[in-house]
Amino acid sequence: MSEGHQQDVSRLLQGGDFCSTRLEPLSGTIGHSARASTERSGMKRIRAAVLAVAVIAGTALPATPAHALSYCQVPNGTIICEYGVTHYNTARGVQMEFAVGTDLAAYVRTTTYPSEWSNWSSLGGAWKSRITPVTGVSASSNIEFAIIAKAVNDDEWINEYAWDGTRTGWHHYCPCGN
Repeated sequence: MSEGHQQDVSRLLQGGDFCSTRLEPLSGTIGHSARASTERSGMKRIRAAVLAVAVIAGTALPATPAHALSYCQVPNGTIICEYGVTHYNTARGVQMEFAVGTDLAAYVRTTTYPSEWSNWSSLGGAWKSRITPVTGVSASSNIEFAIIAKAVNDDEWINEYAWDGTRTGWHHYCPCGN
């Protein structure tokens, strides 16, 4: 074995820098084994480095929404400021407030003058718009008003309130025909 080859093999056996080690074909099986082992070890190190970079990049870059939302304190709760609080006064004299909470669910609270406001009660869902009270959207004469909101998947949903205060629950809203 030449002196150059001996240095290369010696460096490899001592865990030297594989990337800068110059390998040349060696005579006999030792040379072949050393080169194959070195190539496998070098590939393993490259794969490990690529994997490490991918893992670090995946954990170092936090997933943030395209539009960060801010939170506002309101009596008895915290809501998403951008969506605000909407109001509706029913024919029965009940005042209602609607908002989207920090968990993206819709919330409602009520009062009948001069009573205190109730606590916020969840109406569920996952919303990315204000909760909008509307009238005249239902073909049913039992419905006094409804609330409409845009879900996080961009579908519009409606929850209708009957004159007696009961509601239908959330269902898809299509203004194209009731």
